Parts: sequence; structure tokens; C-alpha cells
Amino acid sequence: MPNHDVTGCRFGPIPLESSLEVIQMIENAAAHTVTSTDNRFALTVFEKLLAAERRQFGDDDRRVALTLVCVARAHSAAGEYAKADEVYRTALPILKKYEAMMWILSSINPDYFKVLRQVNKQSEIDKIEGRRN
Repeated sequence: MPNHDVTGCRFGPIPLESSLEVIQMIENAAAHTVTSTDNRFALTVFEKLLAAERRQFGDDDRRVALTLVCVARAHSAAGEYAKADEVYRTALPILKKYEAMMWILSSINPDYFKVLRQVNKQSEIDKIEGRRN
């Protein structure tokens, strides 16, 4: 049975944490390429990461959901709020399996609330805020 704490390479085992750090660095670099009119490069990078993560971890893995949040943020930053809303809706059920709702909200808010406002879904913000009280 494989040891999920490490991944092997030609030069010996590398801690899994290291590969996750590399993914985060790639996500951060791609996110910095998004402008208000162009998110194509970032979306291409995120789609490649998603494909690899889905193959390795499955569709409902936390890492997939976190990359989906990056996709949603790229859409939001480019003013594509309906697309961002759709992607957030894909990521949230996955995140809920792994984390408490408050952590999820603190991780994706305020961008998620901005997206909900832009797609005229204030009632959903009100429901979420009701849960926090």
C-alpha cells in the first residue's frame, strides 16, 4: 500500500506537503496574471491543475475544491460573476465535507459575497449571515 505522506521521484521521496506548496505557488502566480479584461492564462493553468488533481485525488477532494475557488476568483476578477457563481457552487459542497462552514466563509469571503451581489443573490448572503449569528 502506498504511503500517502510522501510521493516518490527519481531522487527519492519528497514530502507531499512540498508538492502542495508547489501547487499553491503555481496557483498564486497564475492568479497574478488576471486582469479585469483577461483571465485566459490563469484559467488555462487552473484547468490543467484541476485535471491533474481530479485524476490523482478524485472529483470530491478538498484540493480540487480549493483550485475551483481559484478558478472562481479568476472569473470574478475579470468581471465574469455568473461564471464565478457557478464555480463557487461546485466548490462549496466539496469544501463542506472537509471544513466547518465558518472556515469556508473566511477562506472565500469577501469575493464570494461580491459575486453573489453581482448576480443578484443577496438573499443567499442573508441566509449565510444568519448562520453566523
